[in-house]
Amino acid sequence: MLKENRFFILLLICLMALSGCIGVGEVDPDDDRSIERAVRAEIRDSPARGSGSVNVDVEDGVVTLSGTVNDASGVGDAVLRAERIPGVERVITEIEFDGSEEPMERQGPEPEEPVQR
Repeated sequence: MLKENRFFILLLICLMALSGCIGVGEVDPDDDRSIERAVRAEIRDSPARGSGSVNVDVEDGVVTLSGTVNDASGVGDAVLRAERIPGVERVITEIEFDGSEEPMERQGPEPEEPVQR
């Protein structure tokens, strides 16, 4: 019985770590390499990046993003994802949109027609 409990507790801890409930791989906001790893991981998971390639450089908390994305929304998405990493002071983007894919569908309601007076 004790072995079974240990197994389930260990399994629970592993699942919590993988889901982000426990701070595994915390970002050191004073370490540029730590920030760079976190930004790379965050951008790698971006659906807007498509098959494009985004490079990440960090110096003194200033993140420079370069490369290409296949969807124009990927540029803004990459910047937003980088900005939410602890320790990021500023984000400079040199990402280019190559236009090789159709734009992602617009989310939200359709805009209303302007009122003409």
